[in-house]
Amino acid sequence: MSSARGIPKLVNYEIVEKIGEGGMGAVYRATDKLGQIRAVKVIHPELAHDTGLRERFTNEGKTLAAIGRHPNITALWGLLEENNYLFIVMDYVEGEDVERKLKRNGALSVAEALPLFSQILSAIAYAHQQGIIHRDVKPSNILIESSGQIRVMDFGIARIKGGPRSTKVGVPGTPEYMAPELFAEQTQGANELTDIYALGVTLYEMLTAALPFESSATDTNAAYVAIAQKHLKGKPRRPSELVPGLDKEVERVIMKAIAKEPKDRFQTVPEFSQAIDQQVGRLDISAAGQAQPGGAAARGTMVETPLPGTPVVGGGESAFPLWAVAAAWAVAAGIGFLLGRQLP
Repeated sequence: MSSARGIPKLVNYEIVEKIGEGGMGAVYRATDKLGQIRAVKVIHPELAHDTGLRERFTNEGKTLAAIGRHPNITALWGLLEENNYLFIVMDYVEGEDVERKLKRNGALSVAEALPLFSQILSAIAYAHQQGIIHRDVKPSNILIESSGQIRVMDFGIARIKGGPRSTKVGVPGTPEYMAPELFAEQTQGANELTDIYALGVTLYEMLTAALPFESSATDTNAAYVAIAQKHLKGKPRRPSELVPGLDKEVERVIMKAIAKEPKDRFQTVPEFSQAIDQQVGRLDISAAGQAQPGGAAARGTMVETPLPGTPVVGGGESAFPLWAVAAAWAVAAGIGFLLGRQLP
């Protein structure tokens, strides 16, 4: 790994080595006075005067502080400024983000995906309880530790409920995961239901290694417009069209989460979580992501279970070494919106 040469010394932390770098900044492994390993996220000093980038960087620190502690969210240990450098000190986590896992292994099985996804829901539900809307839920912002524990990352564009809303032009997020109403002429901005839509797209991708809507356009603006139109007017492919034999009840949960009309989605993350828990129980999936012998999944039986919030009518791996990253990996690859399929 690269050295930390040029980075000013911090009072309570010793920077050991660089573990990643992107267009906006870098991530370093550091130790505190007690010898605990931390991740230190640093914005390049030449960018520290960029009001927008600085605001996003400090917003992530303040948002994590507002969230507090949750086992599935990267914890904040400090927000510092020294010699024109901005630092966020966070948990250091070894693992692999879900996007890389999908690129490496392809789609996950239902038995593997649902226990992981339950942890993602737990993190976002907790953030919502604290009044935080993530606004950029997607596989590259979700880390899987070697133990199987999930960490949701990159709250850099998260919004505290009651805070200022973005204009249509300035709506942040990654187009492929953004709810249709965020592309509308008179968008009200992100809320719990837009996070739920992004969660649904994330589960769709985990189980199919594909997205409901994509664009082949090479121009960023053209791709944005094409994807926006598909979210607004297009009909997504059903996951079972991409993965024949995919459990129909699980598919029904996904399609409810990515309904075009907000009123047709799960109305809260706990409601979404309840639907996932029903499927985990019906398929007898263990927390380790294995269908149990003799369970519904093993028997191949299907049980019709109404989704929470759905009205009822009538009565009736090959081994691969995990790459070590900080929980702040998003900076190392370019800080969220410089990554992947982000907005221009």
